[in-house]
Amino acid sequence: MLSTLLDKFKNSFPEVNRIQLKNMFVLLICILDKETVCLYKLKKHVPVILGNTQSEGYAHYKRLLRTVDFWSGGDLWENLLLMVMGLLNHQVKYLLLDGTKWEMGSIKFHFMTLCAVYRGVSIPIYWIDLKKKGHSSQKERKQLLERALRLYRLEGKTLIADREYIGLEWFGYLVEHDIDFIVRLKKNVYRSYIDQSVGDAYSKMEKRALKRKHGVGKTVTIQGRGYRFVIVKNGQPNAEEPLLYLLSTLEKKHVISQAYQMRWLIEVCFYHLKSNGFQLENLAVKQGERTRLMMAIAVLAYVLAVHEGLKKLKDVRTKHHKDYGEFPEVSVFRSGLDTLAIKVREIVLFLDYLINQIRKQMDGYRSKKCICSNFVQ
Repeated sequence: MLSTLLDKFKNSFPEVNRIQLKNMFVLLICILDKETVCLYKLKKHVPVILGNTQSEGYAHYKRLLRTVDFWSGGDLWENLLLMVMGLLNHQVKYLLLDGTKWEMGSIKFHFMTLCAVYRGVSIPIYWIDLKKKGHSSQKERKQLLERALRLYRLEGKTLIADREYIGLEWFGYLVEHDIDFIVRLKKNVYRSYIDQSVGDAYSKMEKRALKRKHGVGKTVTIQGRGYRFVIVKNGQPNAEEPLLYLLSTLEKKHVISQAYQMRWLIEVCFYHLKSNGFQLENLAVKQGERTRLMMAIAVLAYVLAVHEGLKKLKDVRTKHHKDYGEFPEVSVFRSGLDTLAIKVREIVLFLDYLINQIRKQMDGYRSKKCICSNFVQ
């Protein structure tokens, strides 16, 4: 039975054999059940999944290490990522870009991550490890998008990002690839261009924005390109900065200001991947392909939880907060993760579940067009 189920994934991973596939799924199940990516902590759960109580814990730890080492080359982690996207079948309009960083001893992790807003949830679709503390460069952002564009059709989407992700070369790159953007600016950034453009001066716009619910905006020209500059009141309670400064390729100021509010969804995603989910900061493998693989497996676990949580979203009770409005009593992620607890008790049960979830996307799923069609339309 297990061999038959594993064979159904061979079209997606033709380079690997059944044993290697089995070990990868064992690792995934361990992460889902124990909610950590620390291999040393996961080793005790391997015999439960495999029904092998004879081997010692160290042997199971070596199994997990071999899994990571084998899957450390080529584009295997991207193939796994594409399988993740096969679970998403609703339209995506907005993209988010941000980074999450931490240190493990002398090793610095900085995952600059591109996410899609999928039914109100942020889903990682590509990332690179910058291996440093500081901000990303425009060159590094372009490199990320170039790689993502090989897998997905992102044209016509709108990218939302915070103040770190500015730069005229970067903005031009997005425009050239037909990707709209909404990016927050620091106060006074590009002020000279804004003052030179037709309309109210920068200082007058600030004064007017403080009195208007939906803020103020005007079209500005920066190095020959036209953008929309919007200033709107900061909706966060007790915010240190009373105003938000936004630059966008979109036209309508209320669309720009409202869409920018979705940026916090990527912070929620990082929260679930880390402290509230899979303890990503405990990642203790060498940087490079190994970290990309472990990140891809963690993302698959995250998407599976979200996928299950969205099924029962309408049944989840909501709470009302005076500042943030209504929100689910239990997050989509946590709700789905609790549901998955029943499905990860053994590998055969889990694989049968997974195949059923992605059956419609399995045919030709190595094809860029087929695997991404539902996701990016």
